[in-house]
Amino acid sequence: MASETERRDGSPAQQGRVRAQLVPIAAVVAVSILLFALIEGFSSLTLIAYNATKNITQSWLLHTRYDSQLGWEPVPNVFLPDIYGKGVYVRTNSRGFRNNREFPVAKSSDKIRIICSGDSFTFGMSVDNDHTWCQELANRDARIETINMGQIGYGIDQAYLLYLRDGAALEHDVHILAFIARDLPRMRRPEHLGYGKPTLHVDNGRLAVRDTPVPRLMLRRRLAEFANLSSVQLLRKMGGKLGLAEPREDPALEGETRRIALKIFDELNRLHSGRNQLFMVVYLPWAEDYAPDPIQDERREFLRRQITGAGIAYADLTGAFRKLDRHAMEDLLVREKRPWPEIGWWGHYSVEGNRFAVSEISRQLMANEYFSRRIRELPRASLEQEARLGRGGIGQSAGFRGK
Repeated sequence: MASETERRDGSPAQQGRVRAQLVPIAAVVAVSILLFALIEGFSSLTLIAYNATKNITQSWLLHTRYDSQLGWEPVPNVFLPDIYGKGVYVRTNSRGFRNNREFPVAKSSDKIRIICSGDSFTFGMSVDNDHTWCQELANRDARIETINMGQIGYGIDQAYLLYLRDGAALEHDVHILAFIARDLPRMRRPEHLGYGKPTLHVDNGRLAVRDTPVPRLMLRRRLAEFANLSSVQLLRKMGGKLGLAEPREDPALEGETRRIALKIFDELNRLHSGRNQLFMVVYLPWAEDYAPDPIQDERREFLRRQITGAGIAYADLTGAFRKLDRHAMEDLLVREKRPWPEIGWWGHYSVEGNRFAVSEISRQLMANEYFSRRIRELPRASLEQEARLGRGGIGQSAGFRGK
């Protein structure tokens, strides 16, 4: 008779029959997983290849084009009615500025004209023309008109070069150059977003442009689509854990980048001072700035000291940004997903985020002696308009909550 152990565990023959029954089941499961992986991988490759061919993944490609001196530039006379959602449109005028109207070279004597330079946060990626922070400045007071020269993906260097080429010749009273933390390292690269771009350097105390004419790099722009593959993203994560991730940029380059940025600000300030215009630099915070960070905070403090020490008007919105509770902060940023993978979509200012930015910027403008004097020299707006501009009223009425 079989022992107690044999009855409990089964005889070798019984165990063999169980294993024989499990093998085909395991094989079916393995083959199913493999087929699913192959189908998923093929579908992913097909979608990526389609997007790379048809250029539908990055919406900004619909209103930018290659430029041999800037890398990319705005396309004039574009109207994209639903680019960021139903009714959320982008329109450019004949100069390529993101405005609903044309601007002659000469400005009206009863207006203060402000030119806004910067990246996608100034351009207003995710909102329509009427709700960019630049346009909101004009919405607050009929005495102000604004020209939006923001461009998606630009660093401080390209914003500077675009202004010199297309903006400096226009009569204006104020020039605001806004940037985010990532605009600084962008200056070091000869390419970004699949396009080539120029680089600036300080040679013998003067700014010098290099890497022009800019190569098109269209093949790299197409190949960049494959970074969306799940396998590529998985390898990146594994590489990070195994110490195989892409190396960080050389910290020694940070000093050179700061020197170039400060030189740009100095050159613009000299230009505007000679024309009796106000130049203001604005630091726009986003999600990465909400929590204190020793490296980022040291950089911001360094720039604040250097910029204000040079007599340049400067507004860093980080302090006000960090006073918001987390829910209020998150309301300022775009979080919903797009119908297709939209590089750079998440984290930009929502309508509320742009209102927050203009509330802080308008307060800084009204605190500036030059601007407050110029605005009061013009025919008086309604008391309600002037109070709204001075206190940044939309931000207060929107219910921003402090911590």
